[in-house]
Amino acid sequence: MTQHRYLRSFFVASMLLTLLVAPASADLRSVLANTSIEGSPLLAPLASRSFYAKRLYAPVWTPQRLEQLRAAIASASEQGLSPANYHQEILQSARGDALEVLATDAWLALAANIVGGQLNPVTIEPDWTAARRERDLGSALEQAIASNRIIDALRDLEPNSPSYAALKTALKTLRGRENSDNSAPIAAGAALKLGMTSTRIPALRQKLAKRGFDAGDSQSEVYDPALLAAVIAFQRASSLADDGIVGAATLRLLNMTDQDRQQQLIVNMERWRWLPEDLGERHIRVNIANYNLEARNGGVVERTHQVIVGRDYRQTPVFSNNIRYMIVNPWWETPSSIARKDKIPAFQKNPEKVRELGFDVLDRDGNLLDSDKINWRAYSTNYFPLRLRQRPGPLNALGQVKIMFPNPHDVYLHDTASRELFAKTDRAFSSGCVRVQNALELAKWLLEKNPDQDLTTIATVAASGKETRINMVKPVPVHILYFTVIIDANGKPVYLNDLYSRDQRVAKALEG
Repeated sequence: MTQHRYLRSFFVASMLLTLLVAPASADLRSVLANTSIEGSPLLAPLASRSFYAKRLYAPVWTPQRLEQLRAAIASASEQGLSPANYHQEILQSARGDALEVLATDAWLALAANIVGGQLNPVTIEPDWTAARRERDLGSALEQAIASNRIIDALRDLEPNSPSYAALKTALKTLRGRENSDNSAPIAAGAALKLGMTSTRIPALRQKLAKRGFDAGDSQSEVYDPALLAAVIAFQRASSLADDGIVGAATLRLLNMTDQDRQQQLIVNMERWRWLPEDLGERHIRVNIANYNLEARNGGVVERTHQVIVGRDYRQTPVFSNNIRYMIVNPWWETPSSIARKDKIPAFQKNPEKVRELGFDVLDRDGNLLDSDKINWRAYSTNYFPLRLRQRPGPLNALGQVKIMFPNPHDVYLHDTASRELFAKTDRAFSSGCVRVQNALELAKWLLEKNPDQDLTTIATVAASGKETRINMVKPVPVHILYFTVIIDANGKPVYLNDLYSRDQRVAKALEG
């Protein structure tokens, strides 16, 4: 507390000293009224005007501070930001009040991009609901000026996630690498498989070796077992289908250059800047791109679960919410789109499936119908005025539990009857919801901190087969995210398949 009082006193004294030694410029107010200065548009005009109004238009930039600012702008590339976007060139030639305003505008704009990113995430991810990081940047600049920490104050604004710091380090390492992997790509052609002979295979072996996977004799043109093992290991690390077949997706990842990887790092750093500072003391984090769920407590990953996410044409959205309740032994009220597109064709082929899978059929008024008397041929993928719901049981699509965080996308976490799909590496099989391996164990973790919650009741309820709702006394934040670069246990970046082809959208928007 004493230290905070000292800093406040120091800040006030510095402010008064600045006002005394640097009287307000009569021209500063008129310069600030412009939308551009010497042909360079202001980046943060409202914030700049507010900053100077609070200072009674007293200037702040001494030659020493300007040198620090120029160094800070030059180092913006470490954040994946372009120094040219922050008046870098004109700050070398501007003078007087123009230089004063441009310097402040540059610092505030750079600070804003470090805090909240360059893009509005909703323009890229329309379902985005996570709270944005916020800072009083005018006060931050005042403190930076008072303490002479122009550069460090900007660094203090970076996301506090260890993953962000690791991505920043990876970007620096990649840019400084002497032996860059910008070699000629593996030529396009037919998918490469075990036993094939091809002149493209030596290039495949060399690309795998560059990625750290031992692919055997680098000159061999035969797809042998050693190469197969290396391809499968690469596919698993990249969250691709681990079939050992070098098709379009595997080829695309192998052919990525260092420049491509730098772009992938920059895109993912931008995504971190969109997230709130505090994701929650206890929270769940799902990364769609690597089919993984983490249950975190105080920064520690206490549980991990494999997940199944939406198919490319039924993509799982990116958003944040709070888990408020769960349902053990849920009925599955089949969404109309799934009923029409998936179930109707199946029931037309075999009407017995209705009973075998435990489905009830209801009319629009909720009356139960006799499925044996339904002419399924009368309906189509475009016309089905009835309702389907599946009874609790071992074949129920939701499994033993669904974990609810009410949202407009009707997305939730749930168990599944198709547990064999977790054995696959590429797990984009759902209709948008997130299927969780060992979901009942995750439910127990969620309820651990719930006051007066008897965890043994979950197993008892599950065994009963009766649908039961359990409310969360303490809602737990859940974040459905999309990161195509993750950091492994050794602090190294792992580059994943861009499952939904979302990276390019962000990259193009950043370039614009």
